[in-house]
Amino acid sequence: MDLDIYEKTYNLYKKGHWFLKGRSRIIRNVLGRALENYSPTSLFLDVGCSTGIATNDLLMMGFNIFGIDNEDKALEFCRNTGLNGRVVKADIYNLPFLAESFDCATAFDVIEHLDDLVALKEIRRILRPSGKIILTCPAYDWLWSKKDILYHHKRRYNISTLKKVLKRSGFTLEKCSYFNSFLFPLFIIAVFLDKYLSRLNSKFDFLRPAPPFINVVLTKVMFLEAFIVERCGLPFGSSLVCLAKLTDAA
Repeated sequence: MDLDIYEKTYNLYKKGHWFLKGRSRIIRNVLGRALENYSPTSLFLDVGCSTGIATNDLLMMGFNIFGIDNEDKALEFCRNTGLNGRVVKADIYNLPFLAESFDCATAFDVIEHLDDLVALKEIRRILRPSGKIILTCPAYDWLWSKKDILYHHKRRYNISTLKKVLKRSGFTLEKCSYFNSFLFPLFIIAVFLDKYLSRLNSKFDFLRPAPPFINVVLTKVMFLEAFIVERCGLPFGSSLVCLAKLTDAA
């Protein structure tokens, strides 16, 4: 991912960008309900922690979480926001941890950048027998756009393809839902508009902040989605959130 995107994303989150704030609420709701039996001593690993947005959120929830990333710029943001001592530079394909070291791993908008099967197998290696993974990723190949190229994505997923790669890497799906659903028609329009503008060699900035009033409205929409995702899930949307356990877990 281009290095300036780290700074833009971090600054947008600090300003309460509706999508980043909404995604954080969805993650917290799914984790809070699914992992409520975890103890304060349970160890969590945020794989591809980027600027530490999710890592900080989960730390404030009381999870004993650590993060890894392979980009110095991202880790610099983490250390500047109080995560010094909790983040380390590492290669996701060769995590510097013993087998069965962690109770839970998180990977938020990560596997679409990678050889997903190899990465998930390595994450499985460092999880304890009762371990789980929660991840998010972009949805639907037909929504591929300039944003995916900008973010260095390799693919997008649907529930079926995500379930398949998780199964091949040793995980069993427990919960999976789309999100960014209520605004999905607008997202489709934006994607196709982006493709049209690309042909005109024009730039479309996906990191542009929304006007304050619109941002508040969109944030409330995302919070409503978080409530629904936690309880029953949503049937479509531009992104996926997934919780899975090790296949041989009791």
